[in-house]
Amino acid sequence: MRSWTTFIIFGAILLALIIIYGISQITVNSDPVMHTSQLFLDAVKKNDASAAEALIDPSMGRISKAGNKILSVSFKETSSIVNAAFNKKEPISWDYLELSSLALDLNIKPVVLDNNLAGAPLQFGQKIYLRRIGNDWKIFYIARSPGH
Repeated sequence: MRSWTTFIIFGAILLALIIIYGISQITVNSDPVMHTSQLFLDAVKKNDASAAEALIDPSMGRISKAGNKILSVSFKETSSIVNAAFNKKEPISWDYLELSSLALDLNIKPVVLDNNLAGAPLQFGQKIYLRRIGNDWKIFYIARSPGH
């Protein structure tokens, strides 16, 4: 009798985890800003420089690589993109280990301005900034959390 109860509890926990994972994937895949951000983070975790490079605005960001492995990603100053809702950001560089530890914060919706600029929240206060180029969203800056 005791093993049957343990089995039911374990099954319920497993089912809850599967449901939570499914809901988070639906959330990410239904929002183009979050989807692009997640594709970039997945490419970084796989250390696939060509896949990550395809998601970065080439006029604002650059990937330093060895073969197809990511060494670092750097972004230019954002003065060319500044508007009333987006402050100027200084040039920034992220090494592979820093980038590979980033994760989307699925509890906060991305902010989209005029359907052309967007900010996707990351855990621990960092943010991925994207802009629309043609029909695609491209990453033009990844900000560190305030205080860093």
